[in-house]
Amino acid sequence: MKILILWSFQTSFIEASISELERLGCEVEVYYLKPTEQYPAYKTPSTNTARYFLNEVDNKVKANRRDWDIVFCLGWHILPYIKFLLANRHLFRIMCMDNQYLKKPKQRFLRRFSKPFVRCLFDAAYVTGHRQAEFAKMIGFKKSEIFTGGFAYNDAVFTNLDLLSQERDMFVFVGRFAQEKSILELIEGYAKYREVSSLKVPLVLIGPEEDYFIEASSGIEVHSYLYPQELILKLNRARFFVFPSRYEPWGVALVEAAAAGCPLITSRFVGASDHVLSEINGILLEEIDPDSICRALLQSDNWSQGQIQIASKVSSSLALKYTTRNWAERLLRIRESLASHE
Repeated sequence: MKILILWSFQTSFIEASISELERLGCEVEVYYLKPTEQYPAYKTPSTNTARYFLNEVDNKVKANRRDWDIVFCLGWHILPYIKFLLANRHLFRIMCMDNQYLKKPKQRFLRRFSKPFVRCLFDAAYVTGHRQAEFAKMIGFKKSEIFTGGFAYNDAVFTNLDLLSQERDMFVFVGRFAQEKSILELIEGYAKYREVSSLKVPLVLIGPEEDYFIEASSGIEVHSYLYPQELILKLNRARFFVFPSRYEPWGVALVEAAAAGCPLITSRFVGASDHVLSEINGILLEEIDPDSICRALLQSDNWSQGQIQIASKVSSSLALKYTTRNWAERLLRIRESLASHE
């Protein structure tokens, strides 16, 4: 099967997914927008897949010379990709969709006026969870055209990870230092926690600056980026993965944390809450504010090592659904599934 992937930036997740498609016998070509700091050039773990950057091909997708079986595109917002999708309606086109309906002006406009346009671009939606599936329905996709499981993690780097080999002795956050991630509320809540906690578990923040520049302070360690193996070592020592985001699909950072056996502290307002069994493999925040975060961190102090080990096994089992092999097999089944509904 021939597959064209139109993506944003080169990441470990998408490269691992490409390799999995190749192992399943697919011929793959991928476009990225531009190099990134972490991926400054073509990083090609497989020699079979051709990779391009749009700025190197004069912002023109050359792929219309091929008769692709599947075109898999991230969103509907990248102009060169939109032009290609409109010009190649004969191809089977799948949108990767990870946003949910938050009543933002752009989303309200899309829901009201853009259904015909979005449906001209895509034949199916591959979404990350039920919240995204509901939004896909709002913009015109039929239930039979919506498929969940749209993200994976690079599970190969978690092979043979011993969940019980390390003492879990830190809180870990991975994500952009952005307002929507509630990073300032986390820092303030952690400061309150340190004032009263007897354990005073340290907090490790890992992520790029966006809205805020975060400096290390009492009990807080900051990293702008860690290589995958370094990140895994941190996650393998995480007493809890703390993620008080105001909006997040069940995304890659959370899948990796679960794969590393992290108990989770997150809000009820994000996709991960579907996979958090309160008091079994995590703690759900009722509100996203410093006091609520402080209470959750203090509550985690009361978890015994036995409870944390049980939670670790539950979290890691949840991640099995999101391996790159499962992601690739689900993607390939979408076209077959829709053909059976015709």
